[in-house]
Amino acid sequence: MEQAIYRFDEVLDDGFNVMLLGDPYTLLEFQMKNNLTENLQTPFTTSRMGDEAVNSGAMMYLGYPPYSFSIGCTVYFNFSENRVLGEPSFNEIFNDIPNNKIHVTNGCICLYTWRHLASFNQQAIDMLYKCSQQKGYVEEREHDGRKFIVQNPVRQRVSCENGYYNVQVVTETPDGDLPKVEFIFSNIVV
Repeated sequence: MEQAIYRFDEVLDDGFNVMLLGDPYTLLEFQMKNNLTENLQTPFTTSRMGDEAVNSGAMMYLGYPPYSFSIGCTVYFNFSENRVLGEPSFNEIFNDIPNNKIHVTNGCICLYTWRHLASFNQQAIDMLYKCSQQKGYVEEREHDGRKFIVQNPVRQRVSCENGYYNVQVVTETPDGDLPKVEFIFSNIVV
C-alpha cells in the first residue's frame, strides 16, 4: 500500500455530533447479514446491533466528546509510519474506543455522518460517494519533509487495499486554531 497522508480541511458533522468511519459496503454487508431494515439508527440505538457493527469492524463510531467536528476541523487519513500531529505526549490519544479496527471490503474508507444511517441503502452509498467526489480543490503539499494530498470534499473518502486496519485516533486543539484529528491506519491480520 502507498504510504500516503490525506488531509481534509473544514470537515463538518451535519449537526448530529457523530461521525462514522469505515467502508460503507462493509456496513451494507453487515446490514444484510443481520436482516436489518434500511433505518440503522433505530437498531443501533435500541439494541446491541451498533456494538456488533463496531466489534465486527463494519464501522467506527466517533461521538462527542472528544471529537470536535461540529465547528469544522482538519482531518488526516494517515497510512504512513510518520505521525502528522507529533508525539503522543503532546496530543490527546483516544485508544479507548471499544474496537478500533475497521474492515475494508470495497477498497475505500469513508468518514460520514449519522444521517446516512436513517435510510442506509445503495442509494445512500451512491450519494456518499458523490459527495466525496465534489472537491473544492485537490493538491499535493509538502510540509516538514512530508507530502500531503489535500482535498476539500463534502464527505471524506480515500482508496485503500481491502483488509482489516487498526485505527489509532489522535486529536489536537492548538490555541486559537480549529481542532485536528488524525486517523492512523495500519494493516492487521485477523
